[in-house]
Amino acid sequence: MARRGGSVGIAILIVTMAIVLILVSRAWHRLAPTAIDVGHARPVAVEDHGETEASDAVNAGDLPDLDEMRQETDKHAQQVGDALSEIE
Repeated sequence: MARRGGSVGIAILIVTMAIVLILVSRAWHRLAPTAIDVGHARPVAVEDHGETEASDAVNAGDLPDLDEMRQETDKHAQQVGDALSEIE
């Protein structure tokens, strides 16, 4: 007749679950203030870093969409390629 688990196995399982619960609880208490703070969106002004057009766009909320960014990146990559071909 096969045994279907013993009292030692159940005790080890309960102790392991308690330890995991304690560790998760500690991690939750450390992260909870940050998680609560993330939920409250507040505008963050970008300080001047030399690129005034970029910081003005971020502060105004007037950022380009993905297609415009892709086109500008492709144009810049073409300019870099042209400059490199002129050097060679």
